[in-house]
Amino acid sequence: MTINVRIDGDSADDELRSLHQWLLREPVIYQDMDLKLVSKQPEQGQMGAALDLITLTVTSTLQLPSVIDAINGWRRTRRRETQITVERGDVKVTITGADPEAVIKALSLAEKDE
Repeated sequence: MTINVRIDGDSADDELRSLHQWLLREPVIYQDMDLKLVSKQPEQGQMGAALDLITLTVTSTLQLPSVIDAINGWRRTRRRETQITVERGDVKVTITGADPEAVIKALSLAEKDE
């Protein structure tokens, strides 16, 4: 199952890099999941590609709590609240002050819809 993680805002590239580095330091993430930074195609006149998202490939919904816990751990280190969108198939959940259990439940339901 693939989970996409997006961050919106002016400093989205830096924030995605920071979150990616954070997740790489989480043993449950780097040992059991495939983690990639994905760039979007550069627009006309741009020198390079901007980062678009982080892709996590997990084998089971049982890993979702670990993913959400790691993301929330990173969010707690930020000076300002960072809005993160976690996507699984057609389901998109925005994490702001959201209950981690609600995010896990929504992403778990997405797997049942496939």
